[in-house]
Amino acid sequence: MPVIEFRASIIIGSGSLSFEMIRALVERLPVMVTPRRVRVEAQPIAVGDMLEYPRAALTLDTSESANIEIGGPDRVSYGELMQEYARQRGLRLRLQAEMKLPGRAWLESEVQPEGNGTRLYQTAIFDPVGLCGLTYWYAVWPLHQLVLDEMLRGIAKAAAKRQEGSSVSPKQRR
Repeated sequence: MPVIEFRASIIIGSGSLSFEMIRALVERLPVMVTPRRVRVEAQPIAVGDMLEYPRAALTLDTSESANIEIGGPDRVSYGELMQEYARQRGLRLRLQAEMKLPGRAWLESEVQPEGNGTRLYQTAIFDPVGLCGLTYWYAVWPLHQLVLDEMLRGIAKAAAKRQEGSSVSPKQRR
């Protein structure tokens, strides 16, 4: 049985993970330090345009499977998409280049079912290099607490709005 797989880099529209991430970041963080990869260009496609591809595929007469890359006509970066979203919402957004840290840092999120709902775990990990790394980590820890806690509350609130009656309980592992 032939299968046609459509691959899109960024789908613009409510419900798309990429779009929801852009929306959440822009609406909650007016100033961001961003990794270099936000400058990588992609070809975003509107959710309505994306839905035309499976409809058109129904009429294809094919005996072979295929992978098809789909995208809109414009090439833009995630940073440009965030700036445009902020502009259309009347928000100010400042993006800053990736910071050089005295160590390696990443944020890990894990979603697990719990009863009738879901629990989101968020773990901030920092692998300091020397005394400078340790000093940096403990100096900015209070700021990280505020930002990460607010981000979890926003995610929980959005999830609860989407599914009335669900038990969404944010928890941060430290």
